[in-house]
Amino acid sequence: MGLDQYLSAKHCISGSQWSTDAERLQYAEIIDLVNASSIADPDHPYITIDVTVAYWRKANAIHNWFVQECNDGVDDGNGFHVSREKLVALHQLCYTVPKGLAIHGDSYANEHLPTTSGFFFGSTEYDEWYLESLRYTAEVIDNLLNDPVTEYWDFFYRASW
Repeated sequence: MGLDQYLSAKHCISGSQWSTDAERLQYAEIIDLVNASSIADPDHPYITIDVTVAYWRKANAIHNWFVQECNDGVDDGNGFHVSREKLVALHQLCYTVPKGLAIHGDSYANEHLPTTSGFFFGSTEYDEWYLESLRYTAEVIDNLLNDPVTEYWDFFYRASW
């Protein structure tokens, strides 16, 4: 039991008559691969691929940031969209906050990327666990933003506890 967090990437593929030949071929290949040809609606050929790209456990500062910055402070357990611009902002924080923390102490982290408490949310200390969650987050986002494949993917965050 505890705070489990997921960032996913979603991509839609259409096999409609308005799609390119390559898109229709990709749609058909995926439908065949997952053995869904008997259940797919031929009048609305559409697939959504949902890939988990990051997982955190009790990284409550990261959770708090997503909730505050991407969901208007509403922490209801439902997933929500995360724009590429928001990922860029979080990426930047994950690099600058450890430096500010080292120079200015906890007050810097508390101002820029604060921890939050909650039911089994883990520690609210600005310690090695906190820094590791920032390092991991920066690495994941760096990979996502620098991979040209993700240009046409949408990102979503969700958490459960």
